[in-house]
Amino acid sequence: MEILLKRSVNSALKLEMIYQANDGCISQRVITVRSYNEQHLIAYCHVRKQKRMFRRDSVLSLSKYDLRDSSRMVN
Repeated sequence: MEILLKRSVNSALKLEMIYQANDGCISQRVITVRSYNEQHLIAYCHVRKQKRMFRRDSVLSLSKYDLRDSSRMVN
C-alpha cells in the first residue's frame, strides 16, 4: 500500500479504493492522494468530486485505477 500512496502523491496517480465507513457501509472510490500519515489519507475523491479524509484502517483494498474497468464501478 505504501508504494501506491507515494506514487499517487508524487505523480497524481489515480487509485481505486474499497472503503468501509464507520457505519459499516462499503463503497468503491477513485481517489488521488494528496497526503497521508499512519492514520489517515487526504485525497481527492473523483466519485464525490471533493477532497476527503479517509482512515487507513478502514481501507479494505487499494489498487492502481484502470480506466478500462471503470464500467464495473459501484458505490
